[in-house]
Amino acid sequence: MNTSITSRISLLFSTLAVLVLLAMGYVINASVEHHFEVQDRMALEGKLALLQHLLAEPSLDVASNLSLHERIDDALVGHHELVLRLEATNGTLVFESSHAPPNAFLEGVFEPYSEGAFQLHDLSLEHHRFRAVMVLISAPVSGENYRVFLAIDRSIHDTFLENFHQQLIAVGALGLALICLFGWLATRHGLRPLTSMAQVAEGISAQKIQARLPMRHLPAELHSLGNSFNEMLDRLEAALARLNDFSSDIAHELRTPITNLMTQVQVSLSRDRSAEEYREVLYSSMEEYERLAAMISDMLFLAKSDNDQIVPRQEALDLRREVDALFEFYEPLASERGLQLACTGEAKLWGGRLMLQRAIGNLLSNAVRYAYADSVIEVLLRQAGASVSIELSNQGDTIPPETLSQLFSRFYRADAARHRSDEGAGLGLAITRSIVLAHRGSITVRSEQGVTRFEILLPSGG
Repeated sequence: MNTSITSRISLLFSTLAVLVLLAMGYVINASVEHHFEVQDRMALEGKLALLQHLLAEPSLDVASNLSLHERIDDALVGHHELVLRLEATNGTLVFESSHAPPNAFLEGVFEPYSEGAFQLHDLSLEHHRFRAVMVLISAPVSGENYRVFLAIDRSIHDTFLENFHQQLIAVGALGLALICLFGWLATRHGLRPLTSMAQVAEGISAQKIQARLPMRHLPAELHSLGNSFNEMLDRLEAALARLNDFSSDIAHELRTPITNLMTQVQVSLSRDRSAEEYREVLYSSMEEYERLAAMISDMLFLAKSDNDQIVPRQEALDLRREVDALFEFYEPLASERGLQLACTGEAKLWGGRLMLQRAIGNLLSNAVRYAYADSVIEVLLRQAGASVSIELSNQGDTIPPETLSQLFSRFYRADAARHRSDEGAGLGLAITRSIVLAHRGSITVRSEQGVTRFEILLPSGG
């Protein structure tokens, strides 16, 4: 059974409240009972002190016990809860108040005592409860010793405690009910931001992803969660935007070669043609097919890169040798524009040969396409400790800052007016970036004062 967070917190809060109230009730009850015990002890000590004072008077007629009985009777006026039994050690009863327990009962309860001993005992007799003490005191005048049984009837205390317990239980129950109610309301109010977050999440869709959780009224405990939630929505919105743009770009890129193929076939079928003319149409179609195949291959490569499915094959590479091999491939195209290819430095690392050749080749192809005629394309290799730097620069038009941030986006072209067949699909730099990231490296680009410089940083270790 799945219970709500509000119910769980309220139940836990109520349980803790019950334990706290029980502990408080126990402490309060123990304090009240201790207070009564101290009060009874002080009263008994006071009466014993009074008896000792009476027995110590020189004018006391101890022999007849008459004067002592009268004085004790006068001393107990107004103290109906007190019970006193005074007898000499020879067995002569001097004073006995009403409801005093028999001597046989007392001898069965109290341990042998000595003079000055004072120990309270709780007794029950004929539906009465007493707090009593029995001590031995002496009369200095006559030299006689007396056994004193002195007790306080606890009926008044018990009645008070019974009423106090009932009131304590009633107040505790009411307090517990209020604590549970206010705890539930406070928990519900405290979890309201989570409800708002759930409502925002329910309203999220591919067509409506602009909603965000307001951060102003979030408590400190939920601020990090709310911020992460909004950042997640930002990432989803950006991903959907890229997906929409990617879908539009794919449709646009595929439409052009397919339209060209359809046009060529329609023109070819419009009338009878010679075998040579059909052969030219097939060659032209083959070029479009090759372009489509290359584009699909590039998109599959990028899709694998997005899902971390590209694992470079690790092998020892001499980057200077790899760059020289690429120079041989691009030399004819560079010569047509009067470009010179130059490489300086040495560097070695572990990585995927074909993948790194493709990454550097894409940069070279880009540089040959956009460099000024009769300029130099330079590649600088550096190795410092556990990292390798590959820097490629060319002279050409300075790329605006807003364009630099988009260079590694898929299907992006700095000049959209250029003919697409001359430029390719616009996936080269995106593939280069994916290859560099697969090698746990980074790539940056700067364009200042007519010089555009790409720099790749890679770890050299295997």
